[in-house]
Amino acid sequence: MTGLNVKYTNDVDLQSYLSILDSKTTKAVREIVKRILADPFATKNTDRLSSEIFSYNKEIEEVAVYGGNKFVERETKGLIKSGDKYLHKMQEWITSRLIDIHARVSGKDWTIAQLYKTRCRIEKCRKKNN
Repeated sequence: MTGLNVKYTNDVDLQSYLSILDSKTTKAVREIVKRILADPFATKNTDRLSSEIFSYNKEIEEVAVYGGNKFVERETKGLIKSGDKYLHKMQEWITSRLIDIHARVSGKDWTIAQLYKTRCRIEKCRKKNN
């Protein structure tokens, strides 16, 4: 959980964090952890474990290129801006769909897109608390 950047920390409100962990998110995290631990060397060798986690994080970052607010703003030619409070929910919906579509088209597993979205929600909670 720590290596995948989805672990609870004190800088996030606990209730907000728990609301992020819906069934789809926990299923994605469990699936990735299961895959990582399926490698017998990863459970005994920290370098191998770190390498496996690094691979997943790299895939998540590749999805991130298509998931940010600026991407949606650019692709809608400024019609949906990240600062517009009325269009914020629409922007989140479009961003979520674009991430899922990009993951599918690029051959990424659904768990990668789900973890990226979870990281974004956690980061949003952190910013809200600061």
